Amino acid sequence: MSQQPAPTRRRMSLRAWRPGSLLTPPRSLRTRLVVGVLGLVLVMAAVMSAFSTVSLRHTLMARTDSQADGGCPARRRQAP
Repeated sequence: MSQQPAPTRRRMSLRAWRPGSLLTPPRSLRTRLVVGVLGLVLVMAAVMSAFSTVSLRHTLMARTDSQADGGCPARRRQAP
């Protein structure tokens, strides 16, 4: 009997790993985690930005309203 050579390990081709998706190579766990964390950071930055913008707008509008009320003589007479 002749001995068969041991099978060699070959790298998986792009077509073999995921049928129908030839454009994106397989991603490692590290890559997926980094992308996920960056995505969460971007979402949180957008939420914080929106909240601070709305809060600042509310504060400035309230200050403008109080200054406008203080400068009008008709409004000062109505106050108890």
